[in-house]
Amino acid sequence: MSRFLLAAFLLAGFASLGATEDKADNKDNPPNDPKSNNKDKIVGKWKVTEYPKEHAPAYEQIATLGFWFYIEFKSNNVLVLGLGADTPEGQKQLKRVAENGELTWDAKYRLLAVDVVQIYGAKEKQLNAALLGDNTKPSITVKNDEMTIKDPEGKITKLTRLK
Repeated sequence: MSRFLLAAFLLAGFASLGATEDKADNKDNPPNDPKSNNKDKIVGKWKVTEYPKEHAPAYEQIATLGFWFYIEFKSNNVLVLGLGADTPEGQKQLKRVAENGELTWDAKYRLLAVDVVQIYGAKEKQLNAALLGDNTKPSITVKNDEMTIKDPEGKITKLTRLK
């Protein structure tokens, strides 16, 4: 099995672990809450550097293959979960299957009061599961170039801003 296929398989396997039956928010683009602490902080591309403990072995295996995950928060309230590669071999594998050399899955987000961010609208089952179900509301804190995502169950994911 190629390294790339192994990484994709692990992503699909991880994604199936957290699948839920949450219903999608029917509102297309609800407004951001002006009381959010994350306004102007979360926009950008963030590399996942630390995963929840129960998923760490799968992610560590992907990392040994030269792949890594990122989350990009765009200013138009689009969220992108993606797979990138550090090695030339990994980049070559990604270019074979993806236009821009990265595999991505889209969702939407909106800023709620304080540190809460609502994530919704993902069409792919894997993305819904990786984001803990559609319409999930994790707490996100940003300090300089470090982001911490705490899901409703208390699981922590840490990210570093990519420049």
